[in-house]
Amino acid sequence: MCRPEQGLTLPGLLVVCGDSHTSTHGALGAYAFGIGASEVAHVLMTQTIWQKKPPRMRITVDAVPRRASPPRTSCSRSSRMWAPMARQDTPLNSPALRSGNCRRRRLTSAICLIEAGAHAAWLPTRRDNFAYLKGRPYAPKGAAFDKPVAEWSSLTTDAERKFDKEVTLDAKTSRRS
Repeated sequence: MCRPEQGLTLPGLLVVCGDSHTSTHGALGAYAFGIGASEVAHVLMTQTIWQKKPPRMRITVDAVPRRASPPRTSCSRSSRMWAPMARQDTPLNSPALRSGNCRRRRLTSAICLIEAGAHAAWLPTRRDNFAYLKGRPYAPKGAAFDKPVAEWSSLTTDAERKFDKEVTLDAKTSRRS
């Protein structure tokens, strides 16, 4: 399995693997989701994948969670309100993800969305994504890394984009608003 800490996952990539935890790569700005064994064989043979476009749901988390609450606990509590998402394509926007490091907040949040029923999770790229990736064993080095950072920085959700469903959560209380 491809692990985010190796530096192979870069913003803007499509990542598929036969494991539901593949969606964790969405924290780094990749579009990532788990697939079945037959689909894995197909991808390995053809380098293509057939997928129906899933419904799109945006989750916005207002406020920063209480310090005493680790990301996993916040996600577990909040996921009861989002589930079932029924294979939604889910970008997540949150001040909580702008406070906290990439590993704890972003990677945990991406996998929690899948556990709540999302098909894929995608979090907009940020400066800490690049700091997290820089120097990883398989990440590009030097200018090969610095050159695409401007392009990666542009990977955000369009403000005017239409979603099939939008949910706003209060991170301090784990309630929908």
